[in-house]
Amino acid sequence: MKEKLHQKPEFIKNNDYVDILYRKIKEDPKPRKTVRSIQVSDIHIDFQYEIGSPNECDFPICYSNNHGPSSQEANAIAQGAGFWGDYRCDLPPHTMKNMFDFIGNNVEELEIDFITWLGDNGAHSLWEYSKEEVAEYTRNITVTLKEALKDHPRVEVYPVVGNHDTWPVNTEDFRHPNIDWNINHLKELW
Repeated sequence: MKEKLHQKPEFIKNNDYVDILYRKIKEDPKPRKTVRSIQVSDIHIDFQYEIGSPNECDFPICYSNNHGPSSQEANAIAQGAGFWGDYRCDLPPHTMKNMFDFIGNNVEELEIDFITWLGDNGAHSLWEYSKEEVAEYTRNITVTLKEALKDHPRVEVYPVVGNHDTWPVNTEDFRHPNIDWNINHLKELW
């Protein structure tokens, strides 16, 4: 490892390369254009989300088909998942739509130049689904986002495939072109 560090080019040896860049930017008399973006990540919508369903369960994330309440049933019933969602549950589709509609209705005020969408679209229970169902999460989000931005074609959207956006989960096959069903499906959407 030390050998690699000694091979660093002279201009970055002191580990102050970024600081030097910022100093140069600050000293530059020409104003720089500000670019604004919104980053959307890990939406994890749950098409089966039910208001009032248990939000405490024996799983890391509660989702509608956890197959019943946990050993903490009394507390789960008393504090069920709310209308807009719950941090212990995957997101209701109407919350995602509301967020995208807000962005679409406020593009000018927010001064958005682009959106990065970093995937992980489906519910955490995706191992229970087929590849078609996993792809449906991405299709649904794509359609919802396109609809929200339909009056703002200048706003670019840069989608990225997350590890939950393929089937089986965490698997992408790049052995040869067009082999990965989910990736092929996404290219048609995007």
